[in-house]
Amino acid sequence: MNVIPQLFCAKRVDSLSDEILKVRLFGRFGAWIGDDRILGLHRREGERLLAYLILHEGEPVSYRTLAQIFWPSEAVPGAVDYATFPSTRQAVHYLRLALGPHAHRLKTAGRGLILLDMRDTDVDVLEFDRIVRHNRLEEFPRAAAIQCVPLLEEWQDAWVVEARAVRQRSQRRIVSAIQEAPPSVTAAYIPPAVRADSSILQETPGGAMLLNSPFYIERDADQKFIAAISAHPSTVLVKADAWMGKSSLLARGLHEARQTGSAVALTDFQAFSSEQFESSSALFLAIAASLAIQLNIDVDPASQWRPHLGPGTNLEQFVRKHVLGSFDEPLVWGMDGVDQLFMHACSNELFGLLRSWHNRRAMDPAGPWLRLTIVLAYATEAALFIADQSQSPFNVGVQVSLTDFTLEQVRALNTRSGSPLTSDAEVSEIYALLQGHPFLTRRALQALSSGEYTLNSLIASAASPDGPFANDLRKLATPHLADEELATSLRKIVSGENCGSRLGFYRLRSGGLVRGEWNVNEEIRCPLYRSYLKSVIE
Repeated sequence: MNVIPQLFCAKRVDSLSDEILKVRLFGRFGAWIGDDRILGLHRREGERLLAYLILHEGEPVSYRTLAQIFWPSEAVPGAVDYATFPSTRQAVHYLRLALGPHAHRLKTAGRGLILLDMRDTDVDVLEFDRIVRHNRLEEFPRAAAIQCVPLLEEWQDAWVVEARAVRQRSQRRIVSAIQEAPPSVTAAYIPPAVRADSSILQETPGGAMLLNSPFYIERDADQKFIAAISAHPSTVLVKADAWMGKSSLLARGLHEARQTGSAVALTDFQAFSSEQFESSSALFLAIAASLAIQLNIDVDPASQWRPHLGPGTNLEQFVRKHVLGSFDEPLVWGMDGVDQLFMHACSNELFGLLRSWHNRRAMDPAGPWLRLTIVLAYATEAALFIADQSQSPFNVGVQVSLTDFTLEQVRALNTRSGSPLTSDAEVSEIYALLQGHPFLTRRALQALSSGEYTLNSLIASAASPDGPFANDLRKLATPHLADEELATSLRKIVSGENCGSRLGFYRLRSGGLVRGEWNVNEEIRCPLYRSYLKSVIE
């Protein structure tokens, strides 16, 4: 099989020969040629092999060394000829294929020896190492900015841990030098690990996070979501309670889809007006207009609308003819703020239409529906609002659920925030208070990094009306307490009882106030919420 044409999104390989090779080892591994992600590195430990060779760039590395690291069963005593390391040879072969026009960088340095030449490339760790070697103070802020996050932070291989420790020691030396440097040097951009008042702290918690945000922490859901997008199923469901990072995950999935050659559109129902929810006709026309604008379709949906056909048929015709008919690549269509729909009568008609498009994949295999993937990001228990489950798009496709941060992930976020928590014991205290709640953990670390609170003062005032979480707690609890049924359910759960209302419990869980399952293990989401709710309910 000719592998190379599959790796670069239909571009000719020779057209890429002048495009720069970019690799990122700080944070999550990534490799690109120009703007195109290199897709063949999943084969035969390609990512780890490339990372290892980059960390030893310019040095001859033996096949035996690589076998000992990646395929130790082949590095048996007496194996001296490189031909006796078949996995290593195959891995090097696949790495050359993946590098395509940059394959010449992987050189033979002698029998059983290879050498990686990364001159004239863009590799973050090599730039960092260059600055460290040259030891010029005026370049230190750039080095500090490059290492905003640890080297290959998700990998725990022994060679990675060692390389990470080396760069972290260099970073500490750089930080110390910058802090003692004159203002003309420290005025440059310095990340949180260097100065608590760094400009990056202006990225406040809330809403979708920037794609390059150093504060974004990957969870298991990230890889599952990216894999689902790559497989192009009919539907991908991103389900999580409020403030868990659905929009941020959706943004990253859509970005990945663009990088791999798909057309992408996003419909955010939170941006729709109340008038657009008044009828299915108004809603469907607004959806079509949004698609036309985003995908540069030079057709006014209103001119194509035929009232006698009905809203669903009109939208389907527009999507089939003018959207999917305008290009050959797959379309990944994200829908955010889907919970807004459940409050309106027209939602069932839209959900039924989406489900019918899923069914069309089987009923109309020659049609365009195989190229359409719809991503729904939501919190609401859909089964409570859709009576006919055969008309629901929420029980088909791939479901991805976001979970709270683990203790280790809170520790990683603390590091990225400049380590305002100075010990594992302090990290554990914040984890105990917030139970890994992503948004609130970020809020706490920001408050500590700014110097506004110490850990003791933050914990002491956490649930108070003027504490660090005051606005967030009011925003979260007020609409639920204003609803008599929900307020009653909350009082019961706070007091240790089951709330008694299935609908009430799942509405509270979707809102992020409680966790567990109805009538089984109902409990308030975290100690902070429990303390606050006790004070406002009683």
